Order: sequence, then structure tokens, then C-alpha cells
Amino acid sequence: MTNKQKREYLDCLTLLGQQCYLEEIQKRNEVLAKSPTVLYKYRSFDKYTFEMIEKGYAYLSPVKDLDDPFDCISDFDLSEIYNEDKDSIKNKFIDHIIKTNNNQLTSKQIVDLKISLDKCLMNGGLDSDKTAFELQKLGLDNNKSMELAMLIVNGQNLFDAYDKTKMFDKFAKVTYNPGDVIGVCCLSEIRDNKVMWSLYSKKYKGYCIEYEIPLTKEARQFLYPVFYSRTMSNNFTIKMFDTIMAQVKRNVFRRGYTIDQKIENIGAIYDLFCIKDTDWKYQQEWRIVGGAKDHFKHLTIKAIYLGFKVSISNETKMRRYAKKYNFDLYKMNPPNGKKRISYCKI
Repeated sequence: MTNKQKREYLDCLTLLGQQCYLEEIQKRNEVLAKSPTVLYKYRSFDKYTFEMIEKGYAYLSPVKDLDDPFDCISDFDLSEIYNEDKDSIKNKFIDHIIKTNNNQLTSKQIVDLKISLDKCLMNGGLDSDKTAFELQKLGLDNNKSMELAMLIVNGQNLFDAYDKTKMFDKFAKVTYNPGDVIGVCCLSEIRDNKVMWSLYSKKYKGYCIEYEIPLTKEARQFLYPVFYSRTMSNNFTIKMFDTIMAQVKRNVFRRGYTIDQKIENIGAIYDLFCIKDTDWKYQQEWRIVGGAKDHFKHLTIKAIYLGFKVSISNETKMRRYAKKYNFDLYKMNPPNGKKRISYCKI
């Protein structure tokens, strides 16, 4: 999936926990059907290996224990999007609102709009009527201008609601410091990556689990794709604004919207737990996100792949477990001149 497709997937995934409009159901189901049906977990043998098989769970490691120390960290710096001295949003935030909510304005019109909004700010502040009037002067019809005006004004109001991030609601606190609260189980689309076999499966002495992902709400609603980008924003305020405004558009401004417009960015807040630098792109990661140290019990082990350096005792015990719990067992073939990972069933 591209990052755009992942964004669409996460938006549709968010609807699993909400009452859908009839026209959204088909769209949601079509997008969710494109997600992986199997995913892989690289592990080393430890004291939890066989307990996880016996009790049928995947462990959600606390964020603070992830190998990437930058993972799941949100940006609460408002200096680029909010002018504290003037108590007003900056042009960069206005640009974001226009870009994500309207494609009818030209570059020149956007520049003219920002000049007009600056004048409004100096003459008593922004309100929906003033902003809509400026938009209508640029050629937008009455409905579109009022809608975009409301979004811009609500962008301004959002900063008052969060008191410039000095006061957090429960979700903001979790997002700001997720290390001990949020848990993640990292999965991959591939089973034959040499780097991950070396790093996470103890240099081929460990194993790789193949999980079957059921098409059920319980299994899917916490399964998120990872976005790989060097520039993608993880600003809490922007993501929260996008999520809130997407809900407003979906529930208030339904008339005249296409299905894509109605649900676009509705799951934006969850990006904060799914953005990684492109350095990690080789992992092709999906992740289960929940509470730290939770046991996720909605996946099924389809097969386990042993590294070619696995110990005799671990291989012997895994053979017994494969028979008892009815999953396939494979062992990696020793390296050869073709330099490709391959497996044989045992």
C-alpha cells in the first residue's frame, strides 16, 4: 500500500467503531478487504514463547521498549502554526486547512485570502461571517464559503480548547507520553527479510510466526498500517483538528459530499502511533495498537518458521507444539550461493 492508500484504509478502519451511513458500508468493506490476510512476527526464543502459543495471544510491548526511540512520539510544538503573541493561527495552519478541505482555490486566491484573514484578525478577530465573506469575494459559492469559513474559525478555536497544550484531556496526555501506557505488537508483511531475522530472531536462532488475520471487527479494529515518511506531520493539534473536522463534515455537511470526502482524515489522530522514518521501510510493518502489556487474542497461528541456527531443544519442543496446536512448522534451509531465504516443511 502507498501512504495514500494507508490513509484511506485507516479512515475506513475508524468506521468499524461507529454507526455507518448506508453509502459508507460498501466503501469501508472494499477498502478493509485490501488489508493483509496474513502477517509475520519475528521473535527470539524466551520464557514467553510457548506460553503465547498455549494461551493464544500476541504481546503488546510498551512503546518505551520499541527499537526505534522516535516511534509514537508526537509533536506538541505550536510555534509553526500558532502565534501566541497575537493569539491567532499562522498562515501554515490556514494552508493546511485549505489544502485538506478545498481544491477550488488557485495559489493566488489563497495568498489573497490569507491577506484578508490577517486584516480580519487585526479588526476584531475571525468569525464565520467575516471569513465566509472574504471567501465569497474570491468566487466560492455560499455553501462552500460558509463551510470552509467554519473550518478556519474552528482551527482558531481549537487552540483555546487545549489552552495551548498546557492542559490536556485524557487522550492528549496518553499521546504526549505514551511510553508506559500504549502497547504495540509489530508485524510484517514478509517472512524472509534477512535484517529482521538477524535483529529480532537472534541471528537466525529464533523463529517467525505466521498469523492469520480474521476478517472480524475484533481482529481488525486495532490493526494499523505504518506510514513511512521523512516529512509526514505528527503534530498532535493538526491531527486532532483533522479528526474533529472530518467528523463534523461527515455528520453535518453530508449534502453535496462524495463518500471519499465524507470520511477523509477521520482516522488522522491514529497516525500519531503509525508514522516511522523511511529508514525503516524495509520492515513493511503493520501493528496492533492497544494498552501496554496487553494480550491480544484475536489472531490465529497458521505456521511457524524456525531459523537455520535453532537449537535442537527448541526445535524438538516446537515440533510437539505444532502437532498439539495444529499449525504448520517449517525450518529455514542453510544459506547457499543463491543468497535467498527458503524453507522446508518439517
